[in-house]
Amino acid sequence: MTEHDDLISRLARFGKDALDPTRQSRDLTAMAGVRATSRLRPKLRLAGAFIAGLLLGGSGLAAADALPDSAQHVAHKAFHQVGIHVPDPERYHDAEVCGPDEKRNHGAYVRDDHNLAKSDCGKKLKAAEASDPGDDGPTPLEAEKSEKAEKSEKADEGPCEGKPPWAGNQDFSAEDKAQEQAKRAELCGTDEDDASEVTVP
Repeated sequence: MTEHDDLISRLARFGKDALDPTRQSRDLTAMAGVRATSRLRPKLRLAGAFIAGLLLGGSGLAAADALPDSAQHVAHKAFHQVGIHVPDPERYHDAEVCGPDEKRNHGAYVRDDHNLAKSDCGKKLKAAEASDPGDDGPTPLEAEKSEKAEKSEKADEGPCEGKPPWAGNQDFSAEDKAQEQAKRAELCGTDEDDASEVTVP
Protein backbone atom coordinates (compact mmCIF):
# COMPACT_ATOMS: atom_id res chain seq x y z
CA MET A 1 0.00 0.00 0.00
CA THR A 2 1.15 3.49 -0.76
CA GLU A 3 0.34 6.69 1.04
CA HIS A 4 -2.03 7.77 -1.77
CA ASP A 5 -4.29 4.71 -1.65
CA ASP A 6 -6.79 6.40 0.67
CA LEU A 7 -7.07 9.44 -1.63
CA ILE A 8 -7.50 7.23 -4.70
CA SER A 9 -10.32 5.22 -3.08
CA ARG A 10 -12.17 8.41 -1.97
CA LEU A 11 -11.95 9.87 -5.50
CA ALA A 12 -13.21 6.60 -6.97
CA ARG A 13 -16.22 6.61 -4.60
CA PHE A 14 -16.90 10.29 -5.39
CA GLY A 15 -17.06 9.47 -9.10
CA LYS A 16 -19.48 6.57 -8.56
CA ASP A 17 -21.89 8.22 -6.11
CA ALA A 18 -24.55 10.58 -7.46
CA LEU A 19 -24.48 14.20 -6.35
CA ASP A 20 -27.07 15.52 -3.99
CA PRO A 21 -29.80 17.14 -6.17
CA THR A 22 -29.74 20.43 -4.20
CA ARG A 23 -25.97 20.62 -4.52
CA GLN A 24 -26.21 19.82 -8.24
CA SER A 25 -28.83 22.55 -8.79
CA ARG A 26 -26.84 25.12 -6.83
CA ASP A 27 -23.60 24.36 -8.78
CA LEU A 28 -25.35 24.51 -12.17
CA THR A 29 -27.01 27.84 -11.31
CA ALA A 30 -23.69 29.29 -10.23
CA MET A 31 -22.05 28.07 -13.44
CA ALA A 32 -24.80 29.63 -15.59
CA GLY A 33 -24.30 33.01 -13.90
CA VAL A 34 -20.63 33.23 -14.90
CA ARG A 35 -20.12 35.45 -17.92
CA ALA A 36 -17.99 33.92 -20.66
CA THR A 37 -14.84 35.88 -21.41
CA SER A 38 -13.03 35.80 -24.69
CA ARG A 39 -9.31 35.64 -25.02
CA LEU A 40 -9.66 37.09 -28.51
CA ARG A 41 -10.84 40.53 -27.37
CA PRO A 42 -7.48 41.77 -25.95
CA LYS A 43 -5.70 40.50 -29.06
CA LEU A 44 -8.13 42.38 -31.30
CA ARG A 45 -7.55 45.57 -29.31
CA LEU A 46 -3.80 45.17 -29.66
CA ALA A 47 -4.07 44.49 -33.41
CA GLY A 48 -6.35 47.51 -33.85
CA ALA A 49 -3.91 49.77 -32.01
CA PHE A 50 -1.04 48.44 -34.12
CA ILE A 51 -2.88 49.05 -37.40
CA ALA A 52 -3.92 52.54 -36.29
CA GLY A 53 -0.29 53.32 -35.45
CA LEU A 54 0.84 52.07 -38.85
CA LEU A 55 -1.75 54.16 -40.65
CA LEU A 56 -0.99 57.32 -38.71
CA GLY A 57 2.78 56.87 -38.85
CA GLY A 58 2.79 55.78 -42.48
CA SER A 59 0.56 58.62 -43.60
CA GLY A 60 2.76 61.11 -41.75
CA LEU A 61 5.88 59.74 -43.43
CA ALA A 62 4.13 59.75 -46.81
CA ALA A 63 3.04 63.37 -46.37
CA ALA A 64 6.62 64.31 -45.54
CA ASP A 65 7.92 62.46 -48.64
CA ALA A 66 10.11 60.40 -46.30
CA LEU A 67 9.18 56.91 -47.50
CA PRO A 68 11.31 54.90 -49.95
CA ASP A 69 10.36 55.69 -53.55
CA SER A 70 8.31 52.56 -54.20
CA ALA A 71 6.36 52.93 -50.95
CA GLN A 72 5.93 56.67 -51.55
CA HIS A 73 4.50 55.97 -55.00
CA VAL A 74 2.04 53.41 -53.58
CA ALA A 75 1.01 55.85 -50.83
CA HIS A 76 0.55 58.60 -53.43
CA LYS A 77 -1.79 56.40 -55.47
CA ALA A 78 -3.74 55.13 -52.43
CA PHE A 79 -4.24 58.54 -50.82
CA HIS A 80 -5.08 60.10 -54.20
CA GLN A 81 -8.11 57.78 -54.37
CA VAL A 82 -9.54 59.33 -51.20
CA GLY A 83 -8.62 62.91 -52.11
CA ILE A 84 -5.54 63.37 -49.91
CA HIS A 85 -2.49 64.93 -51.56
CA VAL A 86 0.73 63.05 -50.88
CA PRO A 87 3.81 63.87 -52.98
CA ASP A 88 4.81 61.41 -55.67
CA PRO A 89 8.54 60.95 -56.14
CA GLU A 90 9.31 62.99 -59.25
CA ARG A 91 11.78 61.56 -61.71
CA TYR A 92 13.86 63.12 -64.46
CA HIS A 93 12.57 62.56 -68.01
CA ASP A 94 13.76 64.40 -71.08
CA ALA A 95 12.10 63.04 -74.23
CA GLU A 96 15.15 63.89 -76.38
CA VAL A 97 17.58 62.00 -74.14
CA CYS A 98 15.42 59.34 -72.52
CA GLY A 99 13.04 58.54 -75.35
CA PRO A 100 9.32 59.18 -75.71
CA ASP A 101 8.13 56.70 -73.06
CA GLU A 102 8.34 57.67 -69.40
CA LYS A 103 9.43 54.71 -67.28
CA ARG A 104 9.19 53.86 -63.61
CA ASN A 105 12.83 54.36 -62.56
CA HIS A 106 16.43 54.58 -63.79
CA GLY A 107 16.79 50.80 -63.89
CA ALA A 108 13.90 50.48 -66.34
CA TYR A 109 15.57 52.95 -68.73
CA VAL A 110 18.93 51.15 -68.49
CA ARG A 111 17.33 47.72 -68.90
CA ASP A 112 15.82 48.83 -72.21
CA ASP A 113 18.82 50.89 -73.43
CA HIS A 114 22.27 50.35 -71.89
CA ASN A 115 23.51 53.65 -73.34
CA LEU A 116 21.32 55.49 -70.81
CA ALA A 117 23.30 54.10 -67.85
CA LYS A 118 25.24 57.35 -67.37
CA SER A 119 22.18 59.56 -67.94
CA ASP A 120 19.82 60.92 -65.29
CA CYS A 121 16.80 59.32 -66.95
CA GLY A 122 14.45 57.99 -64.28
CA LYS A 123 16.53 59.23 -61.34
CA LYS A 124 14.73 61.07 -58.56
CA LEU A 125 14.88 64.85 -58.87
CA LYS A 126 16.67 66.52 -56.01
CA ALA A 127 14.59 68.82 -53.81
CA ALA A 128 17.38 71.36 -54.01
CA GLU A 129 17.20 71.44 -57.81
CA ALA A 130 15.12 74.61 -57.85
CA SER A 131 17.49 77.46 -57.05
CA ASP A 132 16.70 81.03 -56.06
CA PRO A 133 15.55 82.90 -59.21
CA GLY A 134 17.78 85.86 -58.35
CA ASP A 135 20.85 83.63 -58.12
CA ASP A 136 22.78 83.36 -61.38
CA GLY A 137 24.85 80.39 -60.20
CA PRO A 138 24.24 76.81 -61.33
CA THR A 139 21.64 74.72 -59.58
CA PRO A 140 22.92 71.77 -57.53
CA LEU A 141 21.80 69.40 -60.29
CA GLU A 142 23.71 71.40 -62.93
CA ALA A 143 26.81 71.47 -60.72
CA GLU A 144 26.57 67.72 -60.22
CA LYS A 145 26.23 67.15 -63.98
CA SER A 146 29.29 69.30 -64.77
CA GLU A 147 31.29 67.45 -62.11
CA LYS A 148 30.28 64.11 -63.64
CA ALA A 149 31.23 65.39 -67.11
CA GLU A 150 34.69 66.41 -65.86
CA LYS A 151 35.22 62.98 -64.32
CA SER A 152 34.16 61.22 -67.51
CA GLU A 153 36.51 63.43 -69.57
CA LYS A 154 39.39 62.44 -67.30
CA ALA A 155 38.44 58.77 -67.65
CA ASP A 156 38.31 59.09 -71.43
CA GLU A 157 41.79 60.65 -71.75
CA GLY A 158 43.26 57.67 -73.56
CA PRO A 159 41.99 54.57 -75.34
CA CYS A 160 43.99 52.34 -72.99
CA GLU A 161 42.52 53.76 -69.78
CA GLY A 162 39.24 52.97 -68.14
CA LYS A 163 36.80 50.18 -68.76
CA PRO A 164 37.06 48.44 -72.14
CA PRO A 165 34.05 48.89 -74.44
CA TRP A 166 32.96 45.25 -74.22
CA ALA A 167 32.97 45.12 -70.42
CA GLY A 168 29.40 44.96 -69.15
CA ASN A 169 27.97 45.37 -72.66
CA GLN A 170 25.66 42.47 -73.42
CA ASP A 171 25.15 43.59 -77.02
CA PHE A 172 28.65 42.42 -78.02
CA SER A 173 28.77 39.01 -79.70
CA ALA A 174 31.73 36.73 -79.05
CA GLU A 175 33.24 37.71 -82.43
CA ASP A 176 32.83 41.45 -81.78
CA LYS A 177 34.36 41.06 -78.34
CA ALA A 178 37.35 39.17 -79.78
CA GLN A 179 37.86 41.86 -82.43
CA GLU A 180 37.73 44.66 -79.84
CA GLN A 181 40.12 42.79 -77.56
CA ALA A 182 42.56 42.31 -80.44
CA LYS A 183 42.40 46.03 -81.34
CA ARG A 184 42.99 47.04 -77.73
CA ALA A 185 45.84 44.53 -77.30
CA GLU A 186 47.49 45.86 -80.48
CA LEU A 187 47.08 49.47 -79.39
CA CYS A 188 47.66 49.17 -75.64
CA GLY A 189 49.41 45.87 -75.10
CA THR A 190 48.06 43.01 -73.03
CA ASP A 191 47.86 42.52 -69.30
CA GLU A 192 50.86 40.17 -69.44
CA ASP A 193 52.95 42.98 -70.93
CA ASP A 194 51.88 45.26 -68.09
CA ALA A 195 52.66 42.58 -65.50
CA SER A 196 56.16 42.00 -66.92
CA GLU A 197 57.02 45.69 -66.58
CA VAL A 198 56.29 45.69 -62.85
CA THR A 199 59.36 44.96 -60.77
CA VAL A 200 59.20 43.76 -57.20
CA PRO A 201 62.04 45.00 -54.93
